[in-house]
Amino acid sequence: MKKETWLKSAVADITGYFGKFGYKIPPVNVTIGWTSYGKRSNAVGECWPRKAASDKRNVIFVNPNHGDSENILSTLIHELVHAVDDCEHAHGQEFRKIATDIGLEGKMRSTVPGAALSAYIERLIKKIGPYPGSLLTVVSEARAVRQTPKAKCPSCSYRASVPREMVQYGPPLCPIHGEKMEQRGDWKP
Repeated sequence: MKKETWLKSAVADITGYFGKFGYKIPPVNVTIGWTSYGKRSNAVGECWPRKAASDKRNVIFVNPNHGDSENILSTLIHELVHAVDDCEHAHGQEFRKIATDIGLEGKMRSTVPGAALSAYIERLIKKIGPYPGSLLTVVSEARAVRQTPKAKCPSCSYRASVPREMVQYGPPLCPIHGEKMEQRGDWKP
């Protein structure tokens, strides 16, 4: 089963769960992708308001470098609360009411399922299976930081930054003394 198919199955079942508490989940698009915070973010999910999408559906992103079934489902439920609210109240009182009614607890920015919701999530995993597929591991290499080429007059305290494309001509002359300035920093072209 594909991840998107698994997520759609989960949303279909969770829609019935929300209905028991009087909440209707609007049509949503759930997909795998980076949140607006980027690939280095620890955010597991994010919901976008209907006005942001051309088809006027909420869009929920699930981070591809997370793969724990329970964590994905509790995050999906959290994001579906945002969809019910159409992202209008962030994590405010309106969000809190919906979230606590369905069984989410803790700080509203990082909710956790309460006992009843945890039991439901366990039953849902048995029903649709574990979250499928592999994780996408973010590999980031340290970028080499180059020091800006600079020049300093040996006779006075005058200093200047030198554009990298000018290093081939050597250090400039001090505008006060007319002396050739000393190289500082990285002068490699």
